[in-house]
Amino acid sequence: MNDHAGSLPAQCYLLACDPQRHTVPDRHQLGLLMRGAVLAELLLSGALTDDNGFAGAAGSVQSSGVLGDVLGEVAASKPRRWGAWIRKGWKPTLNTVEADLREHGVIDVTTKTVLGIVVRRRVTILDEPRALRLRAVVTDAVQGTGEVSLLTERDALLAGLATAVELKTTGSVTERWRLRRRIADIQRRGEPVVPALRAAFGQLRAARTSGGGGGA
Repeated sequence: MNDHAGSLPAQCYLLACDPQRHTVPDRHQLGLLMRGAVLAELLLSGALTDDNGFAGAAGSVQSSGVLGDVLGEVAASKPRRWGAWIRKGWKPTLNTVEADLREHGVIDVTTKTVLGIVVRRRVTILDEPRALRLRAVVTDAVQGTGEVSLLTERDALLAGLATAVELKTTGSVTERWRLRRRIADIQRRGEPVVPALRAAFGQLRAARTSGGGGGA
């Protein structure tokens, strides 16, 4: 990432943080969000293209860090749908984004382990004003009264990604239901990535409801 707190993956991570409890959502939900945010950033920059629902590498745009990693995956693979890329490799993508933010002083992460297994992760945002601005942007996009078409492309993507995995920062269940038509309009602005992320999160939630866990 060139701006370690300004890319969509970084912004989505900060949005997912609970600054009072110093927690983030469960790793699978957050990992899907990170994959969706990386893909959206690459599509926005022109590094990826959409071919009738399949992601493809443009070939003429270079990226570094986690963006470069995922771009390399797409370039080296047979064509896959966006949802497949969101579900694939969410763990390393999440770990890379988190490590990058930590390394550049955006967040601090401490962990508690038992027998070598992480049982608790405490995340502290070191730039609270930036996080508050992001929350304000998403709140205004989701709960505001302005035309969705007037949202900037990045703001619409940020709000679409956040609502696709139902981050608490996008409102309560009741609020999201009340605003479902506006949220649907926002998510359409993020096609094809945001609808694919919403579907992947829905599959994860359904698997957990049925006791399937959701896989890795």
